Amino acid sequence: MSLLADFKEFLIAGNFKVGDHIPGEIELAAHFGVSRGHIRTVLSHLTEMGVLERVRNRGTVIVAPPVEKVREELAFCFRIADYGYEDMKEARLQLELALIPLIVRRITPDIIGKIELNLQNQEKAVQGHVSRELFDNYDLEFHMLLLDAARNQSLRIFSNILLTAFKQQFRQLMTVPADNAATLEEHRELFRIIRSGDTAAAVEAMARHISAT
Repeated sequence: MSLLADFKEFLIAGNFKVGDHIPGEIELAAHFGVSRGHIRTVLSHLTEMGVLERVRNRGTVIVAPPVEKVREELAFCFRIADYGYEDMKEARLQLELALIPLIVRRITPDIIGKIELNLQNQEKAVQGHVSRELFDNYDLEFHMLLLDAARNQSLRIFSNILLTAFKQQFRQLMTVPADNAATLEEHRELFRIIRSGDTAAAVEAMARHISAT
């Protein structure tokens, strides 16, 4: 195993949690039998990943990586692996459908307000006949807000990563400006059903919406 892999196992086996300080470079170098330079390289890598934070006069602390950073890093991995369109579409469909019951039960007034604003922006984009990229940003935001409504951080991260990678990698196969109005109406209908509390109908609406992609 590499030093990085060994160090990750060390953190897990040591039951280190967010907020915990880890040993200093000298102690770590002695523990792993390597130079401080090698340890410093590992610490720098994990700091860049957002797992560690090195604070002057306080040492190195375990932190929770920002969701956005995790999403972008793993979305990049999905894209570079070049998974097929149908494969990723199927995975996205299964994840988003599985989240619908949580969304229906847990959606809050705050998220409702944000989705309503998003739909207003979509409508302005449609009326203004804007570029595909701008409308696609609103489309992505709409689905991200639905993920937020589920209020499950782990599921949100995984779904978020898949949705982001799917949108980025297959943008050219997605909606074109002429289809934006139809997409907006599908979003409005899905949102209306979710607010009505009809889980089964919401699942069907989401399935139709993604399947048409």
